[in-house]
Amino acid sequence: MDEAALVELVLRLSQPQEGRETLRPVGGQVTLGCVVREGRLVYSWGDPEARFGWYSASKPVLATLLFFAIQRGLLSGPEAMIADQGWALVEKDRTMTFAHLANMMSGYGCAERPGEAWGYNDYGIRLLALSLERAYGRELNEAAMRCFAPLALQGGRILGPDNQKGHGVTLTPRDFARIGWFWVNRGAWGGGQVLEREFFDGYMRPHVPRGIPRTVTKDQEGNDYLGIGSYGGGVNQRAYGGGRYGYTWWFNAPKGEGDAEGLVWPDAPEDTFAAIGYGGNLMVMMPSKRLVVAGRGNWSGTRPQADDLNANLKLLAEAAGS
Repeated sequence: MDEAALVELVLRLSQPQEGRETLRPVGGQVTLGCVVREGRLVYSWGDPEARFGWYSASKPVLATLLFFAIQRGLLSGPEAMIADQGWALVEKDRTMTFAHLANMMSGYGCAERPGEAWGYNDYGIRLLALSLERAYGRELNEAAMRCFAPLALQGGRILGPDNQKGHGVTLTPRDFARIGWFWVNRGAWGGGQVLEREFFDGYMRPHVPRGIPRTVTKDQEGNDYLGIGSYGGGVNQRAYGGGRYGYTWWFNAPKGEGDAEGLVWPDAPEDTFAAIGYGGNLMVMMPSKRLVVAGRGNWSGTRPQADDLNANLKLLAEAAGS
């Protein structure tokens, strides 16, 4: 890889951005992370051994635990009903499924029925995590430790205990990047298929329909009638998601209704996808480059469509070469 491009990227990630909150240090470093290519750690900055919470970048781990639960026969599929997990859902929400929750179309706490509107909804993600816990019949971290055991993560717990009410990833960049490499390889690890490839072929792509309306419910006016609390934010945090969000991943899809309007990240490979969280936490995967980056810095704030995120991804792609 081109080390000069990686050095430039780290410098960009370390620079305060006008109008953005200054990142708080973690392990003495404001920005830290690592680059993995072809399964090998090839570059790092800061302290790649520092453990911290990844905020919403944790969400695809919940989606992966959903797939493991299906593979193990604990759920019939993504369309399994949330009401079957013992929740006293209101009549409007009785058709809610795990797929609705993972694709931010659940309507939980909002005016619309499941599937009727997009609402980037951290109450819905909290309900997803708690419903998975009920399906597994054990603390979700314990289930995660068993599912991801073949990856030989070195940091102990995977989820929590103090991050996102115990359901957020708390790992070093190096360990988190191993999960990203698992995604790039579509469930394969160590010469075996740990999670069936069909889950990635079928679900690791945009699932929120283009043109879906945004919920009319204001972000902080949702009705958490189950009293479960939030995964971190409100019920309506993003204006966009249609055509570019699926099962908690963000994808490099066309910005608008037509392909002519260009990709969200036009200077990154078309197959780029990412896990994006508050506070500059991000993991980006470029399968065509056989590349994973897990890091914390001024990527773009929390805006997946931001031009500065595209500029950073361009540097990554250039560092990887052809």
